Amino acid sequence: MLDLPFTVEVSQQGVMVKNRLAETLVKWPFVPRVVESQAGFAVYFQNSGTYFFWIPKNGFAVLGDINRCREVLRQNAPTFSEI
Repeated sequence: MLDLPFTVEVSQQGVMVKNRLAETLVKWPFVPRVVESQAGFAVYFQNSGTYFFWIPKNGFAVLGDINRCREVLRQNAPTFSEI
C-alpha cells in the first residue's frame, strides 16, 4: 500500500484532498456536518454518523490557517459543532 503525503484544501467549493497520484473534491452538499475538537476537524460525508475525514490541527502551518479553515467550514457545513 502506498503511504503518500497529501494536502487538504478547504474552500467555498468544498473539501479537496490530493496527493501526487490523485485528487478528490467533496462538494458542500455532500457534507452534512463538521465537528471541531481540540485536535482537529471531523468532516462527515453523506448522512453517515461514522464516515468522516479527519483534518488534524497540527497539520496547519500557522494558527491563522486554522482560523480561516474553521470559518469556511462553519459557513458551508449545515451543522458545525464543537466538542
